[in-house]
Formats: sequence, C-alpha cells, structure tokens
Amino acid sequence: MPICFLLSPSAISNIKRIYPFDSGAFLAGRHPDYIRKMGISDFEAAPSRDTPRRIIGAFFDSIDDFFRLKPKDENKFKTEFSLSLLDAQVLALRELAGDTSLATIDDRRFAVEIQSDQKITLDASSVEAVVISDSYFSIGEVRNYIDVPPGNVTILK
Repeated sequence: MPICFLLSPSAISNIKRIYPFDSGAFLAGRHPDYIRKMGISDFEAAPSRDTPRRIIGAFFDSIDDFFRLKPKDENKFKTEFSLSLLDAQVLALRELAGDTSLATIDDRRFAVEIQSDQKITLDASSVEAVVISDSYFSIGEVRNYIDVPPGNVTILK
C-alpha cells in the first residue's frame, strides 16, 4: 500500500543519505533512460536537514507546484542557475520532475528520500502528515488503523 509519511524535522537526527527521488525505483531500473545513464551516487545530495527544502525550492516555485509535479519553466530554471550541458544531472532531474509521460507510472518520482540508520517511531510527535490514496483511506480497516482526530483529514484531489 503506497503511503508517504511527512516527518517532523526533529524526528530524524542521523541522516545518512538524501536523494531527490525514490532510490529503490532507480536501482530497479524504473526511471527513464535520461536518468539511468548516470549512477545513483551522481544524485546523492548533502545529508542536511535543509536539503529537502532546498531541492524542492530549486525545482519548483511553490510547495503546491511540488505536490502537483509542476516544475519551474525550463528556460527560467536554466537561467536562474546558469546551467549548461555540463550540468547533466541537474537538467535530468528537471526533466524527471516535469515528465508527464510518467504520470500514469508513478507520481512519487520526485519524492525526496531521506535515509537514516536510526529507528523512527511513527507517532504524533514524529509524523506531521500522512499522504495516502483516497481509495485506501476509504477502506474501513485502513481508516480505523490510522489514529486521526476528527476534523484533521484533508482530502486533496
């Protein structure tokens, strides 16, 4: 069942690696050729708490655009960061963020992945939000398992 947990920044204190996408999908060969031409290490970002915010801010104008996978205009993006053909990894990520041909495959293609060797307890102090498909959330067993105070459910379409 695909679920995304949005954790409090204080929930993870020992960040090992950060990727701007699902590294498991990359290693399984599910990304397009323009991404797979490079190695996974080419996309590893600095293991810092502000890296996810910086990744999202670099490729998207707003958090709403990030959730809707609407990256910055390509020309604006290239100009803003003075990019050339020598910046292949960054340009490939921009392409991945806006590749509408992948929409039916996986909309998590640009979910920032944070890896840690730390055990994280998923409770009210560590989880700020849970993103779950409405089709799963409408199943009684799933909904009953998730402890959600009344009025704290927002369904985005």
